[in-house]
Amino acid sequence: MTIIQRYVGREFLKIFALCFGGLLGTYVLVDFFQRIDLFLNYPTPVRWKLLYFALKVPFFVFHITPVSLLVALLVTLGILNRNREITAV
Repeated sequence: MTIIQRYVGREFLKIFALCFGGLLGTYVLVDFFQRIDLFLNYPTPVRWKLLYFALKVPFFVFHITPVSLLVALLVTLGILNRNREITAV
């Protein structure tokens, strides 16, 4: 693996992690606020509510991953272009 591949990969993964974390947090918050009335009307232990969201995370990941990959790719290429690193390569 060349130095350029490691550099671009590291930059891409940093941006992907940031996009993925932000979108996952947003997705969980929106789902929480959509269901807050059910949580308040039907009292259940907090453990079950946390288990509900823990079991929904794979579903969220399935929907968020393609969008995060696309955004991370476009942002990475934009940053590389702004710094004129694509031309240098």
